[in-house]
Amino acid sequence: MSIRRKGKQWQADVMIHGTRHRKSFTMAKDAENWEEELKRRKSLGLDISELITDATEITLEEAMEKTWSKHWRGTDSDYGNYQKMKEIMTFFPRGMLLSALSTAKIDDFMDWLEEKGNAPATINNKLNILSKTCNWAATRNHLDKTPKIERKKLSQGKPKFFSDEELFHIETFLSNPSTKDIVRNVPNSLAWDYMAFGLESGMRSTEMTDLSVSKQIRVDPTLGNVIDLEETKNELYRCNPLTEKMEEILSKYEGVDEPFKKMTQKTRWKIWNRIRDYMDTSDEEWIMYLTRHTCASRLVQGGVNLLAVKKYMGHKKIETTMRYASIRPDDLVQCTDALNIRQPTQQIQLKTA
Repeated sequence: MSIRRKGKQWQADVMIHGTRHRKSFTMAKDAENWEEELKRRKSLGLDISELITDATEITLEEAMEKTWSKHWRGTDSDYGNYQKMKEIMTFFPRGMLLSALSTAKIDDFMDWLEEKGNAPATINNKLNILSKTCNWAATRNHLDKTPKIERKKLSQGKPKFFSDEELFHIETFLSNPSTKDIVRNVPNSLAWDYMAFGLESGMRSTEMTDLSVSKQIRVDPTLGNVIDLEETKNELYRCNPLTEKMEEILSKYEGVDEPFKKMTQKTRWKIWNRIRDYMDTSDEEWIMYLTRHTCASRLVQGGVNLLAVKKYMGHKKIETTMRYASIRPDDLVQCTDALNIRQPTQQIQLKTA
């Protein structure tokens, strides 16, 4: 028998017409049975197509590791996605073959995440990792058929944003001299400046982390100092003017070309976990990225034209911008005022029988 142990799997292989066919099993007996049957059919000249597959078996854990290395290693999603992968493997058995990942098992995984209190958006982020892994494996001949992965339906209501009270407490926590720096070599003051800059600019996390003063900030004859944003998530170029607050923050780091470079995803992750503990919240949708939502909401609630907000935020569709246009009580008052001003041009006489 040419059965051998490979990691936590048992691998069998048979040479047929100069081609070596390999297959992995979780049990040694299954590997032996497969090899014996393949040899039997070969000797009798029977069809072996249903027994062999060109796909090379691989475990779910191995596939995720390779997917992470291919797509996320060294990127801003490096640390966060690796942590999600570790959580995924606390649910699925170690050594489970990727081919055993069925839609039913994924449904069980989603139920488990819900029981843990994961928000729909958080669940979808973890499902995206599984989907990316399956696609990676399929294109490399490790998986014959990818399982169907149904995402959680997300609410299209008003996005969450920071309240003034929440921002006050966050600033107080990060600015307090008695609060020890959460991450070594990253002052808490830098974390607050990063957040404050996001509140003013509406920039995405990676856009701020990669901000280069020398390459992206210039003087526009009409707008004054502006930031050129070219490498955006949706590849839409935008040019935003610097507010007084943004210029004040950048002045603190004069001579530093990339002031927020230390605010990597791993650093943000650690800092935000401490902030969540301080604020005593378990809401998984309450994240640092809400600085962008808060910026958009402030612009809309401040009466800025929606098309201008769309351009400032770099939204691809106006529908995205309109999600921030929630109705306020004074909006309804304006509606009644506008209708009250309108006077009828003539009285309409109703006919009586």
